[in-house]
Amino acid sequence: MNCNDIKLLSRKELEKIVPRGFSFHTRPWTNQLASFLAAIACLSPEKKEKRLVPVKIDGFADTSDMGVGKTKVAIDVCRYIDFIFHASKGKVKVLVVCLNSAVENWADEVRLHSQLHPLCVRGKDRLSLVEEMSASSNFFIMSYEGLRAALSRRRKLPKGAKVRHRTKIDRSCVKRLLAVKFDALVVDESHKVKSPTSRNFRILATLGARIPFRLLLTGTPFGNSLLDLWAQYYLLDRGKTFASSFSKYRDIYFEDRGRLLESRGIWIPNYAPSERGLRILQSKLYSKAIRYSESEVADLPDKVYRVVKYTLSREQEEAYSKATEDLLKVASQRFKRMDAANKSMVFRQICSGFIKKSNFVFKSNPKLDLLEDLLEGLVSEHKVVIFHEFIMEEAFIESLLKKMGIGYAVLGGRTKDKHAHIRRFEEERDCRVVIAHPLSGGASINLVSATYCVFFSNGDKVINRLQCEKRIHRKTQRARRVFYYDLIGANTIENTIVHRLRKGVDVFYKTLSQEEFRRVLRGQEEKESV
Repeated sequence: MNCNDIKLLSRKELEKIVPRGFSFHTRPWTNQLASFLAAIACLSPEKKEKRLVPVKIDGFADTSDMGVGKTKVAIDVCRYIDFIFHASKGKVKVLVVCLNSAVENWADEVRLHSQLHPLCVRGKDRLSLVEEMSASSNFFIMSYEGLRAALSRRRKLPKGAKVRHRTKIDRSCVKRLLAVKFDALVVDESHKVKSPTSRNFRILATLGARIPFRLLLTGTPFGNSLLDLWAQYYLLDRGKTFASSFSKYRDIYFEDRGRLLESRGIWIPNYAPSERGLRILQSKLYSKAIRYSESEVADLPDKVYRVVKYTLSREQEEAYSKATEDLLKVASQRFKRMDAANKSMVFRQICSGFIKKSNFVFKSNPKLDLLEDLLEGLVSEHKVVIFHEFIMEEAFIESLLKKMGIGYAVLGGRTKDKHAHIRRFEEERDCRVVIAHPLSGGASINLVSATYCVFFSNGDKVINRLQCEKRIHRKTQRARRVFYYDLIGANTIENTIVHRLRKGVDVFYKTLSQEEFRRVLRGQEEKESV
């Protein structure tokens, strides 16, 4: 079976095969509907003692492009599990493992697309939190780092001991977590477990063996090597599709085309699929997976807006709260209203990881970590424009791109030959990102080779935002879809900024009262929220 064959059906045909009695909480796009149906086809319940039970080898992977709605597909599949095994009583239990920056976003998506209850599992004693909330929650959302911390413990090793892993899986902790009796395991950005020797893989393989249904989500299932597929497919079906071990997988489908480094007498392996192996891999690749490219999704509008949230570090949160109280205290002593645009600067800087006045840089930068997560899933297939407001942000982003080995151009106040940078970005395949300031790269230029635009930070003027958006979406270019991502700190001024810009109004009035300004700083100026 090739799951991609379902893409040949029209929406009406797809709607006819939705299981009777099941309904969607929010209307799916056609690609989401097809992916949902392909996924539940892999969920083959067996009858046992007059009741349905899930088969333990089932799993499915949605490898569609970023931005086409994989998260909703996963949520709908879990709702279907609740429908078929729990009679829609809201008793389904799902463990979601995702990037640290996506935990709160996952919770928001669950609330939007279902009536089920999410729990963001954070803090030092994660297992106790899971146990405490196991009766009232449905989706238990953990980061990869949080899962490792909860289920691992360091080994006591003699000095000089040479072992691959200095930590080991704590079986007692695994047992505590599995006591929840999860129905499904959702592994978001599953390319993070492509290495069969990684701790992420070892932990998820242990959990996956005891959780009936596994659902993997990734827009980049493999990078430069098809070797990356084995670990992910093993999580799906314990080796049924390809092989029960990585060594067998490599021996069956690959051949070593390495070379001998004569100067050192070392053989450097280079595994590539054999001609026969490649044919078999391609025939099996979509037996339990589906992929939609962005161009195949007809329901999406020409412009797609996404908000991605992150949480300030503890150090940033303390600085943000202190700056808020200091500012409002001074304001109460001297005047009743304040210039909001100027007074907001320090709060926007804290969100981005620095304070310009004192040349202070925070040790951790969750917003930059979030940008890294986004770029990792994008730059292999798409070009990206990143807009920012502050010079220090440009330095942060440049350092990140150098660390990731991504070619980039810069359009800023200090760029001498901007046209050369634009040509490089538009014409050179290896130049995947352009870092742009709205005053230098936000008007009178075309950056149409990019299909994704990330606003690392925003200014307060609607006209500047609209001009930036037009750099990658021009009426003269061929019809295609573009994506805009805003990075927003939870409960910060960034929520207010993006919310007001989306409404088409300048962010700040000239002055605001103290109470108005307090709500602005916490993104609570209106009941609506992005």
